[in-house]
Amino acid sequence: MYTKNKFFLWHLSASILIGLLSAYIVFFIWYPAPLAKAIGVTHLFGLLLIIDVILGPLLGWIVYKESKKTLRFDLSIIILVQIIAYSYGMYSVAQGRPLWIVYSQYHFDVVQSKQIDELDRAKAAQQYRERSLLGVQYVALKDDESYKKNDVDYQRRGWTSYPANYTKLSLVQLRMAKMAFDLKYLNQTNDPQQVAKVLKQHPSADGWFPLKAPMSDMVVLVDKTKGEVVEIANLKPLR
Repeated sequence: MYTKNKFFLWHLSASILIGLLSAYIVFFIWYPAPLAKAIGVTHLFGLLLIIDVILGPLLGWIVYKESKKTLRFDLSIIILVQIIAYSYGMYSVAQGRPLWIVYSQYHFDVVQSKQIDELDRAKAAQQYRERSLLGVQYVALKDDESYKKNDVDYQRRGWTSYPANYTKLSLVQLRMAKMAFDLKYLNQTNDPQQVAKVLKQHPSADGWFPLKAPMSDMVVLVDKTKGEVVEIANLKPLR
């Protein structure tokens, strides 16, 4: 029994350590708040943790019997299945991570890794070809709108899925300043006290845009003078 409990504690500790490291990567690097909520990754990652931290060690504890001739084989299979399930889960989470937040005419779009068109990525400028593992980046669609083709696939997937259309956010500063919504409109769809609290935390914000996301639309606060993104706020945009 001592050996069984010792193995269980070792297995559980290793699983918890991997789970904590994964949680840091997912929620602090790939999906920094509030993007985890906007994209809806929490449920998927929760299932991953259940398999990795709970089911794996629990199954190991159940099958562990020192008298079994196939004990090593059984434990190896459990750990192998755990590794495969974890790897697939992390791959799915990585595929859904936001690579770019793209400014269009009236809003920003969250563009996930799985949405990027591979053929178009090869045509993009060098800085837009990489699939960064170190966090999301802000860009804009080109001002000349030359990318707006009549191609059916282009229109179906959306122009923001094509990195060749990207340019620096600083190059569309005038457009951002002109198109940004007034901060007072945030009170129409949010608790004014909550809005005031958010704006107090970000005094440089003097405008905003809707953020289109898979699970929950939010708000991008901007500094119109500098043409910069200030912060993504967990506020509701205008309907």
